[in-house]
Amino acid sequence: MQKSRYWLGRVLRVVLPLLISALAIWWVVRKLDFAELWATLRNMHLAGLLLNLLVYMAGLVFRALSFSTILGAKFSHMESFHGMNAGYFLNNILPFRLGEFGRAALMVAHSKKKASFMEVFAGIVTERTLDVVIGLVLFIGGLILIKSTLVPVWTLVLALVLMLGMVVLAALGAKYKENVMTFLWTRYQDRKIVREKLLPWLENFLKGFEVFLQPKRITLAIVLLFVSWLFAILQVYLLQKQLMTGAVWWWPFVVVPTSTFIMALPSMPGGIGVYEVGFERAYTMLGAPMSAAVAVALVMHVFQLIVPSILGVIGVYALGENIGSLVNKAQFAKTEAVKQAEAESADIE
Repeated sequence: MQKSRYWLGRVLRVVLPLLISALAIWWVVRKLDFAELWATLRNMHLAGLLLNLLVYMAGLVFRALSFSTILGAKFSHMESFHGMNAGYFLNNILPFRLGEFGRAALMVAHSKKKASFMEVFAGIVTERTLDVVIGLVLFIGGLILIKSTLVPVWTLVLALVLMLGMVVLAALGAKYKENVMTFLWTRYQDRKIVREKLLPWLENFLKGFEVFLQPKRITLAIVLLFVSWLFAILQVYLLQKQLMTGAVWWWPFVVVPTSTFIMALPSMPGGIGVYEVGFERAYTMLGAPMSAAVAVALVMHVFQLIVPSILGVIGVYALGENIGSLVNKAQFAKTEAVKQAEAESADIE
């Protein structure tokens, strides 16, 4: 029974992302006028592409600076930049968000001050959490400018409150780390697996949230990450100016968060299909032509697939690694995390 459930879970983890991406692609192409799409894409010009590339690169730099600020002095800005792009590269070629595990594994392997895997992974979780918070704030701001509400604002406010609650819990966990660990060591002193595996992991994980206890540092990280979002919004604004007629300047404040949130769905590597659906749904609900919406999505997606992948490959080798070993480390890190979680859950029960 357990073996059959194990294989069923593995099959679902492979089939479900493929199915979602296939449905997303079908949703986009079923009503898409390809001749009109091609005519829209032909409005792009070299100067516009180069400007978009510069804006996109600026956003990556500010995001890397934010990530570096979250991690602190254990990594240089350049190491954070290389590690971040290596993670994006893995996400573009591998399923199951393995890039986040690969990013952590790569950076830990080259940490000058011996940062632990869970400490770096907590930094990645912090970045992603702040991403959601900033995205929700921008999305709410965009909806306020819309006369007819596309999404009930109260649902977004509730999501924002929940995310801020997670931030508070992370900060409290880091602040009272010693008390928490002392209690758990006492509570599970007779549980070998918990004592030898779970508690050291948890301690390092909470240590990674100590950035929340440093107001200047976390504020700087938030500001830098917010600027990177503004560059993404600027890039979409520049594209819609070239590819759309009648586009409104604040539309990207709705479109960019929508496309980012929908990428959380399980899908093919790189978010193939679901990314385009996010753009198409947001833009068409705002009143944009479908062909123009898909055109903007395709150009943005090409940037997100190609640029970080090239920079990621460069980053992998700049940090003295190779792609094959990095993929293995990412897969091993995720497998070990799942195994430990299952074993520790069973032991606690």
